[in-house]
Amino acid sequence: SRSAFKPYNNRSDSVEASECAILKSACDIEIETDDANPMKIQTPNSRPYHILKELLMTERTTLFDLKLLVQDFYRLFPQHVLTSGRALSELFNALKPLYDFHRSLLNDLDTKLTNWESSMGNCKGNTNSDQLRVGDLLLCAVHNALHQYRSFVQQMPIFLAAIDELSRTNQAFANALRSMEEEPFCYLAINHLMLKVANRMVAWQNILGRMVAALLEEGTDTAGASQLSNSRVALEKVASFNSETELTRDGLANFVKLVELEKEL
Repeated sequence: SRSAFKPYNNRSDSVEASECAILKSACDIEIETDDANPMKIQTPNSRPYHILKELLMTERTTLFDLKLLVQDFYRLFPQHVLTSGRALSELFNALKPLYDFHRSLLNDLDTKLTNWESSMGNCKGNTNSDQLRVGDLLLCAVHNALHQYRSFVQQMPIFLAAIDELSRTNQAFANALRSMEEEPFCYLAINHLMLKVANRMVAWQNILGRMVAALLEEGTDTAGASQLSNSRVALEKVASFNSETELTRDGLANFVKLVELEKEL
């Protein structure tokens, strides 16, 4: 029955505390210190650096969310359900490339930030935008991301409907889903995790907008102008995608609210 869906708003205080701990664990960046070499713990004092670091931190959370879906959530499905139900098998066919993309991007961001921090010691704090190529990285990431997200968002109505249908017709699955959503590590109901992933590009638009503004403040030398131009293109592409998919994403949010309302009645 629909009561198998756990209302997102009915989370206990202890679970909320666990959510905070999970997010902190997922987002914190560990930096090794070395008293003998203070330069190791210094970081560039520039807005683009800190914005890129923020992107890395939020990417860690996104990867954690996708791991919950492609690994923990996947285990709830009986094999015969995945093989006989095209929509559900397509769900994981769409989620797995997203997981792989964000894992690869996280590694690229980590490498970029490490090199940026290292260049501070080598160049006495003066980094060259041509060396760091922030705009190139962001434009490449956007190009790869939008291909995956466009397909995922377009199919999301089918995915959510299939999950809802299975939860109403398969009591074993409904019970397993409810048990998973009650676990402390599952800090959001599955429907809300799906929505969060579908709206990831909205968060990117905010970050990219601030990156463009920060690069404008950095200067307009030849190298900087190239990185600024690429960042602007990346922002325009993401903004266009978000505009195109806004109605679909709003409809998905309304569907999830309807499912929760029916669950409470």
